[in-house]
Amino acid sequence: MNVTDALRGFARAVASRNRMEHILEELEWSIDERRGKTLGLNFKCPVAGVRPVFISNGDEPLVFFAVYSEVEFDSRKVPGFATNFAMVQNDETVFGKWSAAIDDGAATFRLLYTALGEGLTPVAVKTICEHMIEAAGIFDRRMKEEGYL
Repeated sequence: MNVTDALRGFARAVASRNRMEHILEELEWSIDERRGKTLGLNFKCPVAGVRPVFISNGDEPLVFFAVYSEVEFDSRKVPGFATNFAMVQNDETVFGKWSAAIDDGAATFRLLYTALGEGLTPVAVKTICEHMIEAAGIFDRRMKEEGYL
């Protein structure tokens, strides 16, 4: 490795450090929560009131976005309608796929998306977050219509 290659590598490393925070500053969005490498951003949502988007590993090659549904079930009594609707929504969502998680006997649904960190721009982050908030709102509205929320 020569000096030029070393300098380029250093420049890339510096550019990626605090990448997500720089993007959020450009968007003029505030960080509402911090947990290690995860940032929480609160958005207004007609169904949930406030719905956070969690962004993890903002400086890494892969950046993870997560939004959670408001619905929660006993893990032994998850209605087929909820899982079927989540799978149908997976065909319709561009940014993220629904999955279920079980924690302490409770089943929850979450929308997860993985992005290449180097390709993230303010426009991309804004688009991803807004789409995921909209998709979670659609999911929760449907769960509410079915009496689960």
